[in-house]
Amino acid sequence: MGCLCVPLVVACVVENTTVPPPPPPPPPPPATATATATTTATTTATATATATATATATATAAADAGPAQDAGPSDDGGVPAQYRACKMDSDCVAVPRVGCCDNGWKEAVASSQKEAYASSFHCQERPICPQYKVQDTRVALCDNASHLCAMEKPEDVHCGGFIANAHKCPTGYTCPRSKVPDVASICVKSP
Repeated sequence: MGCLCVPLVVACVVENTTVPPPPPPPPPPPATATATATTTATTTATATATATATATATATAAADAGPAQDAGPSDDGGVPAQYRACKMDSDCVAVPRVGCCDNGWKEAVASSQKEAYASSFHCQERPICPQYKVQDTRVALCDNASHLCAMEKPEDVHCGGFIANAHKCPTGYTCPRSKVPDVASICVKSP
């Protein structure tokens, strides 16, 4: 057997009378660079996965803790329709949003489902709650199109008009007369 060594190139000549087995498939082109990149990528991926897992765990814990308490107002707040069915505004009431932290946001539910909605959520763990309280001035109304209770800002309430469930303005607001009596107006703050 004889070997010829040239810097960066190694070549060996082996004499053999038997048929050699087929060569294995070639590795990816830059084998060393791939191994280094894989190690680096694995370290980065592990760090990213840890950060992602931590963020996911935090988000999951927040989701398990109930509705997002600082999410702010929304028309339905994620309240299932089974708690919001209505025919008239008098069927709806504004109740505190269920969750681990009561920070003042309210949700519209059917008055007959008030207790069922309140007991629909139980906080599994006691999280650290934000130390603020929102004064939610929205009112609970029965949406005439969907027949579901919804929260509305008083200045967005369409009042009056000759319709089956004509909304009334909340205390502190008035309903100006429309030029066309059949058409509803919008509540305005009383002077």
